[in-house]
Amino acid sequence: MKNKTLKFGIFCLLIGCCLTIYAGANAKININSMTSSDWQSCSIKGIGERTESKLLAVEPISNIESISTISEIGTEKATIIEKHFTTRDTCRYEIFIAALIIGINLIVIGVLMIIFILIRQVLAAREFKRSIKNLSEK
Repeated sequence: MKNKTLKFGIFCLLIGCCLTIYAGANAKININSMTSSDWQSCSIKGIGERTESKLLAVEPISNIESISTISEIGTEKATIIEKHFTTRDTCRYEIFIAALIIGINLIVIGVLMIIFILIRQVLAAREFKRSIKNLSEK
């Protein structure tokens, strides 16, 4: 029983970590789907109105790595844009949030199960020591 619970706890922990990392790494928005109102509500440090208007003017962007070739967008701004956006179709933002929440919950469940097993093992060891001490005293 203990081994199955421990294995399941480790499994939950690993799956939760993978799901959380996947959700965090892929939570990018397709830059070609951005509208002017999206850009106005978006606040990314280093990306101002001039950069936003240049990006809207050259749509569609075929490759996110080609951002630096747009006039007056340097490598620093291109790096910022590449960090937050993609040109691939991605899942909706809500799906990534759900995956992130599920991943974090699996991590918590896994950690709690592992802690539970470790506490049970410590308590069992203490009980074993007490029983041996009681037997040796008799």
